[in-house]
Amino acid sequence: MSPSLDGMLFNKIVFAGGYPEGNGPKNDWIYSEAGIEVPANSTKTWEFIMADFTDRDNFYEVGNQLGHPIVTADPMIQEGTDIHVNVQLPAGLEVAKMTVTTNTDGELITTDVTDKFSNGVAAFTNHVAGEHKVEVVFTDGTSDMLIYNVTKSLADVLNDRVEYISNELYQGAGAEVPYSYKPLSNQGESLGKLSLVLQQNLLNVGHLNSEQVQKVELSVVNYVRPKWFIDGDFFNPRKLYGDFYRCMDFEYIGHVFYLLSKFDDSVLKLNSGKEYLSWAADVFDLRVNPDLHTDPRAKEESQMLGVFFLYINDLLADLKAGGLTDKYEIIKERWNQITAKIDKASDTYQAAITEHFYDNAGFGPASGALSMSGHKDAAKKYASLLRANIGYSNDFRAQAPDRWWEALSYMMHSLWGGITSAASQIAYDNLGDAELLKGAYRSTVAMLYLYDTEATATDRPLKKGEAASTFSIAGPNINRPDLSRNRFGQSAFAQDGGIFAKLFPEGDTGYADWDMGEEMVAYLNGFGQKTYVVGSGDDLKVINGRLEQVADDEYIVHSYAPYPTEYIFQDGGEDYRVAGSDYEDKVLLKGGKFTQYVGSELSK
Repeated sequence: MSPSLDGMLFNKIVFAGGYPEGNGPKNDWIYSEAGIEVPANSTKTWEFIMADFTDRDNFYEVGNQLGHPIVTADPMIQEGTDIHVNVQLPAGLEVAKMTVTTNTDGELITTDVTDKFSNGVAAFTNHVAGEHKVEVVFTDGTSDMLIYNVTKSLADVLNDRVEYISNELYQGAGAEVPYSYKPLSNQGESLGKLSLVLQQNLLNVGHLNSEQVQKVELSVVNYVRPKWFIDGDFFNPRKLYGDFYRCMDFEYIGHVFYLLSKFDDSVLKLNSGKEYLSWAADVFDLRVNPDLHTDPRAKEESQMLGVFFLYINDLLADLKAGGLTDKYEIIKERWNQITAKIDKASDTYQAAITEHFYDNAGFGPASGALSMSGHKDAAKKYASLLRANIGYSNDFRAQAPDRWWEALSYMMHSLWGGITSAASQIAYDNLGDAELLKGAYRSTVAMLYLYDTEATATDRPLKKGEAASTFSIAGPNINRPDLSRNRFGQSAFAQDGGIFAKLFPEGDTGYADWDMGEEMVAYLNGFGQKTYVVGSGDDLKVINGRLEQVADDEYIVHSYAPYPTEYIFQDGGEDYRVAGSDYEDKVLLKGGKFTQYVGSELSK
């Protein structure tokens, strides 16, 4: 049972019908829409077995004991590499046939890979990017399937996205709203795309695009600061929502300021990096200091967690190193107060509650913040909600943190799904629960689908550099059948009126990415750089990469990270950090120890 939203209150089984005529997905080649005819005087029987289980592995074990095969594979691999499809069979069942289907230029191509199956594993190379559907037929006539994704270079995906933001979404001096980035919003989430531009350039060693950074700087000085703060005064926020302002907006603004401060002064044109660091500190203080507000709403909101847990430690370290001691002490004290307060109230899960009741926008940041601030007992309580919140499925797109608001149905939401994934990864780094790491990764793969321009099974294709904030997993989405298994932005609901008409007064703008970016910054600071090895002995696994055995107790660990800087083997007490500013897309793991990969060093 998911702890998110109404899942905590009730559960029901719905025998969903098909799609209204002409109002379902047009490009969903993965799932059949064929109906079932029940002739007169005949019956059709479905059988369900309800059983307890403890975790993901036990879920499949129980299913296997009840006669269901277990079909598993990595949720995502890179183009040109092998997938390993593992099939664990119950007694008395064998594999009769296995196929893999892809959509290439609008044509479905099915390849028989039965001859690749041996000793419970089928291994075959994938030469086409996009969704892949494996179907397995068993000797009793039953069948099962598995959906995984094949991607091109993730570094290229990021470069394309940042170029699109900088060239297509940025509005220069002559625009109606000068120096802003489309689509416009009063909510700070809309500034996540600026943070992404900055973070990607910080990591893109040797290829920094100063023009992209300077466009963000122009926007910060000429658009962001005067829009959110009266006369640019960071302690006099503008009431952009009628009679109030959102403290939550300030954590996104502060993050942009902070990332801008990390660039060399030779790149910046309007202010020094230290000046932007001071701005970040002031805005962050406004975000977390109730004494700086007079309105009760703002006082309360300032003491709530948010996405700022993702960068607070880095901000504190740079304030201290930059000599901004007074600001450092103030913010450190506020951070300690917030985490101590959440720790104290952890028995009632107070931080899990947002305006959407129990919500991963509450317990995700709580898990991450508590685990990284040393409150490990409380962190474990919230982490148990994370484990329950991140789904598991035979379809990589359905392995999402449970959330419904942005789709009015079960969905993958880029921002809060991605932040929840990052929180789960951070919790693993500090608590050491491998289930948190596995959940973090599989939900990150689902998040990346919202940036995937090679996808073919949704009605909304994405052009180079485009992105869409939401994927509606359910088919049908009963509230909006036309959005079933499709990618879109929240403004798609403008036609439904009510609160949506107020949120999106301009109607469906066509922009599906208004709140995207912050989650990709979180990815870049997590799986964008880190690769993990878990397990021991013959049961080693790589999370965010693949394992290639070359000799007894000797492996090459290949990373899927676009900027691989760290390899972590927590069970073995190993942490390999790439020296200097280089990236290493593979390392050698020999005798449980990481070393730099050099081909000639491998055992013969």
